[in-house]
Amino acid sequence: MTGGTQSVLRALKVLRLVADQTGGGIRFVDVVRRSGLGKSTVHRLLECLEQEQFVHRDAETRRYQLGLESVQLGLSAAQNSPLVDHCLPVLKRLSRMTGEPTFLTIRHGDFGLILRRVEGESAAVPINTGVGVSRLLGIGPGCTALLARLKNEEFEDLIVRNALEYERVGLAIPRLRASVAAARTLGYAETRGQITFDLCGVGAAFRIGSGALAALSTSAPSARMSAARSKSIGQLLLTEARALEAGLNARPV
Repeated sequence: MTGGTQSVLRALKVLRLVADQTGGGIRFVDVVRRSGLGKSTVHRLLECLEQEQFVHRDAETRRYQLGLESVQLGLSAAQNSPLVDHCLPVLKRLSRMTGEPTFLTIRHGDFGLILRRVEGESAAVPINTGVGVSRLLGIGPGCTALLARLKNEEFEDLIVRNALEYERVGLAIPRLRASVAAARTLGYAETRGQITFDLCGVGAAFRIGSGALAALSTSAPSARMSAARSKSIGQLLLTEARALEAGLNARPV
């Protein structure tokens, strides 16, 4: 193995450690410990990755997180993945049937990342829900559906880890727990007035392979999303999500 190849492999190893860490980033000492590399080597690699914006070090916590370049590369890869191609006909069908915009969201650590949005015939939803938007799990219908699919221990760890952020956006933990409990019972999540006071959203999650999760969702002003219509759309999303889960897990994605 040449020196250049070894350096690349080491840099990728460090980058993966940063990417795998959720909940506010990873400390330098933990990168050293988990990578098995020397302090000087890790320092040099992180410094280079930071200069190229593949990692970012928080000025207050001194922890490392993925930088803008990593996020952009990941988003580009995700948007052009077989998953999006496979789900696009479903999104188009749902938008045509409901008249509302539909979204494909994938779980990324503690967050949900929108990979695809398909417009409906109704007036556009007046919120920032475009491709590339990332939200903490539990905020919005797709991310609430994803959160509901986590195992109890993982769910508890996540809400404790992000309690301050939920508080910052005005989402009380008891309300979040109630939304997740309802989603687990119904099979789909419903949110009302969570992101915007007059907005209602519905989402259903599905599993992709081993451990990965994605969700279908739609949002509309509450005026055109009665309880009966929300239930009808929720059941429709759940049916499509179950079909995707069965189909995607029957072959590689």
